[in-house]
Amino acid sequence: MSTLSGSRLKVLYAVIAVAVFLSAFFKIADLDFWWHLKTGQIIVQEKEFQHTEIYSYTAPGRPYIDHEWLFQVIQYLCYSVAGPLGVILLKCSILIVIYLLITRFLLQQQVSVSVIITLIFLSIAGGRTRFIERPEIFTELFLLCCYLLIHSYLLTGKMNRLVAMFPIMLVWANVHAAVILGFMLMGSFIAGSLLEKVASRYDYPSYFNAGNRRSATLIAFFVVSFLITGINPDGFRMHLVPFELTGIIESGLLNNQEWQQPPAWRLPFFYAGILLTFTVFVLHARNLHIVNFLFAALLGYIGLKYVRNIALFSIFMPVLIAPHVRNYQPRFKNALPLLWSASLAWTYFFSPFEFGSGISSHFPDRIVQFTKEKNLQGNMLNSYAFGGYLIWTAYPERKIFIDGRNEVFLPFLEEIMKVRADGRLWKQFLEKYRIEYALLNYWDELEEVTIMDTSNKAIKSYAPFSSTHFPRSAWALVYWDDNGMIFIKRAGLNGALASIEYREIFPEGHSYQQNLIKSGRINKDKAVEEIQRKLQEQPDCKRAGKLLDEISEIQ
Repeated sequence: MSTLSGSRLKVLYAVIAVAVFLSAFFKIADLDFWWHLKTGQIIVQEKEFQHTEIYSYTAPGRPYIDHEWLFQVIQYLCYSVAGPLGVILLKCSILIVIYLLITRFLLQQQVSVSVIITLIFLSIAGGRTRFIERPEIFTELFLLCCYLLIHSYLLTGKMNRLVAMFPIMLVWANVHAAVILGFMLMGSFIAGSLLEKVASRYDYPSYFNAGNRRSATLIAFFVVSFLITGINPDGFRMHLVPFELTGIIESGLLNNQEWQQPPAWRLPFFYAGILLTFTVFVLHARNLHIVNFLFAALLGYIGLKYVRNIALFSIFMPVLIAPHVRNYQPRFKNALPLLWSASLAWTYFFSPFEFGSGISSHFPDRIVQFTKEKNLQGNMLNSYAFGGYLIWTAYPERKIFIDGRNEVFLPFLEEIMKVRADGRLWKQFLEKYRIEYALLNYWDELEEVTIMDTSNKAIKSYAPFSSTHFPRSAWALVYWDDNGMIFIKRAGLNGALASIEYREIFPEGHSYQQNLIKSGRINKDKAVEEIQRKLQEQPDCKRAGKLLDEISEIQ
């Protein structure tokens, strides 16, 4: 342990805790949080697990492996006691524990305080976009605890360190299917310690000097831990979920942002962490910590492949390079505060989240209110992003069209892909599912479409999704705000509401409203009148204000 005095140690821990808290204390933002919350409520109140799909009318009865049931129960209990604030404080507390454990480990590794602060701040800046209320927060805590316990065992041989992993693995298997990462971690330790023996013949240092007995014990614990993870409502089938999800994403059926490659321009500190980590490994190739290199390669691969994994790598980055930076004395110590300031500024001033407690403004609260107040009837089509919130706020009175549980909707996703680009097939699709109204979020990118002019000549044009898939001849826009729109079928169960429609307003699509006015397809004065009507109903509607400004500039 570092020789840091007690008072200075407390100050260091306090600084780290405050930095983490401020980076994670933001309003509930995750789209999937709400169906997790509803499932937790059902488990607590009805005392039964879910094994089939119940929330939708498009995939009823589909087999469903709820591998996150314990996380859902924990979230619901926090929410029922303290509302959104309880959930946010739980998340912040877990992250603070994670970073205090990392700080303590770095001190034990004799890393200097200035380097510790630098690595922690870089880690926070790199992973903060994933500091959200998801089960992966628990996975990050459990994975770190397992690393520390195995590391301690291989150094000391104390068996109680490994035994402590059993309850962790049991709880983890009921919180998140990413428990598979625990086995990958054990595999890195087993393979790395064995490679150490081979490398030591060529004058490479051994960090663990793990004999055959310790390696065999670790293998035995690997097997027992795997058996323990079968103690959950779905048994060992739970381990199939990560592979099912990655298979769906790789198939191209879904363009889910969290399964995309992390963009460098949005996540510079994550990439800085990647660069720093493997630069350190290259510079210390002759005394490489093989276990850490193997695990860093794994976390780096899944982090670079899917944005949802960037926090895993960022959190582990300080731990994995610790053996190589323990004796590092920065030549430019005076420059470190600039690096700290840059990482903190990025974390707090360029955060994509809304600081504070409560729920983020991007959830379709007013859209749900309108749906309930007007008592919209029949089957609804909803955007993917709205599904989770609708499950929490509208089920069981209304069943959803789709939400973020990709494995549940696999056949349905395949069907959507087949009909989405063909107008005739799309119309048949809407009729097949008897869609009466649609709750849509905005997709402002315009699609290329072919239309016929007055001389029956085919010409290319561009229009937003809502206009191509819900044409105004058959669908009426009856509500819109900053989060989305509601369309009702004119000749359907809610057709009477067409009397309050916005006939001249097309709020979706870059410059689409202006182009319609310039081409004479809609009347400018009537469009302005309808926007002013919207602003009277909802003065804080930013999209309405922007549309009004853009239309006013048209001569």
